Amino acid sequence: MKPQKKSSKQTLIDKQKLADSSAHMSSIAQDFLNHFFEMDGDVSFSELMKLRDIVWSNDHARKVAKMPMVGDTWSFPKGVTGIHYYD
Repeated sequence: MKPQKKSSKQTLIDKQKLADSSAHMSSIAQDFLNHFFEMDGDVSFSELMKLRDIVWSNDHARKVAKMPMVGDTWSFPKGVTGIHYYD
């Protein structure tokens, strides 16, 4: 499949994935901060990694939502999202 403009359905999926990721990130960040302050900054490595992973996931969803095209393979420089992202 040659890269083509995203359909309205694909754009809607991008927006929904970004909204879901943002809501999840907010929840994880709130839990982390509550625990951080309760423990006077003594948090486990796994909690920190959980926060890092959700921040990365949200950043990825934001970048994908900005990509204008879809194709067989991903190309961030060309703004092409891999079609399998929407399966």
